[in-house]
Amino acid sequence: SSRFEALPLTAEAFDGWNRFAEESDDAWFWHTTHWMEFTEELARPRFIANLSFSIVANSETLAICPLILERSSWSDESNRFSCASSPIPFPAMRSDLSSETRNQLLKFYVQRLASLAKDHGAGHVSVRVPAVARSYLSRGLPFANPLLKHGYIDLPYLTQVIELKKDLRILWGEISQGPKFHIKRATQLCEVDVWDRQTITAEKFREYQLLHQKDAGRVTRSQRTFDLMLDWVRRGHAVLVEARHAGQAAAFALFILFGTGAYYGSSCKDPDTPDIPASHLVQWEAIRWLKKARFEWYEVGHQQFGPQWFDPASPKDVSIALFKRGFGGVTIPLVT
Repeated sequence: SSRFEALPLTAEAFDGWNRFAEESDDAWFWHTTHWMEFTEELARPRFIANLSFSIVANSETLAICPLILERSSWSDESNRFSCASSPIPFPAMRSDLSSETRNQLLKFYVQRLASLAKDHGAGHVSVRVPAVARSYLSRGLPFANPLLKHGYIDLPYLTQVIELKKDLRILWGEISQGPKFHIKRATQLCEVDVWDRQTITAEKFREYQLLHQKDAGRVTRSQRTFDLMLDWVRRGHAVLVEARHAGQAAAFALFILFGTGAYYGSSCKDPDTPDIPASHLVQWEAIRWLKKARFEWYEVGHQQFGPQWFDPASPKDVSIALFKRGFGGVTIPLVT
C-alpha cells in the first residue's frame, strides 16, 4: 500500500470527484460533494471540517473517500467522523480494479482513517455501504462486512428496497392491504404532480418547504438546506412528488436519484387534512414514475423492529418502518 497516496479534496476538484462517483459501481449520491455540502449545513454547529480524500497511484484516482469531522452530540465525548451524525459512506473504488488491489486500497483507507483520527482527536467512526450502489445489489451472494478484518464491529442495520424491474402489476401486488386501501381512496380525492428538473419552479419548492414547516410545527432546518435540495432537483438528482386535494397541497415527498437507484429522502403532509391518505398515494405514484424513468431500485428506508443495543428505536421509529414496509420490497442488510 506504500504506492498509494491520499489527496485531500479541494473545491477545485469537486467536478472531477463527482464524475468519479458517477462512474464507480460502489458510489451513490452519499459520495458526492452535493451531499457533503448538505450534511455540512445540517450538522452546524457540530461540523468541524471536510477531510475527504481520494486515493491515488501513478497520478490515477483509484478511490474516493468521503470523510467529515464533527463534534460529538454528547459533550463528554471526543470528535467523531460522521455525516450529520450518520455513518460516512464506504470508499467508492474504480470499477475495473482487481480484488487484490481493492483489498490493498481498503487497508490503506483504514490506516489513513487511524492517522487522521489521531491528528484531529476523533474517537469514533461509523462506515456504511450504500444499499442501492450497483456493486452491492449485483453481488448475488451474501458477503461479510469488509471492515471486520480490520478490527471494526459489525452493526446489523436493515433497510427496505423495492426492485423496480418487476412488472407494475407485481409491484402493486406486493403492497400490503392497508396501504392499497389508502392509495385507492386517495386516488379519488387527490391529484398528483411530479416535479422534475424540467418542471420544478422556485415557487413550487417554496410550497413544499412551507408545508414541511407546517407539518413539523416549527422550522427544523436552515434555508440553505432547502436551497441545496432544490439544486438537486434542478441537476436531476432528485424529484418532488405532490398530492393535491381541492387545489391545495396535501402531501409532498422528495426522492433522491443517482445511477440506477432512488431513495426516499424527505416528506411532509398537511396536518389540517389528517383523514386524506395523500402520503400513501405519493409513494405509489413515485414508484410508478421511477419505474417509467428506468430506475432499477428504490430504497424506502431504514427498518427498525424494536430497540437494539446499537440502535435505540422508539415506538415512533418502529411505526415509521412499518409504514415503509407496507409498500413492498424486501428487507436487506444495511452493511455498517
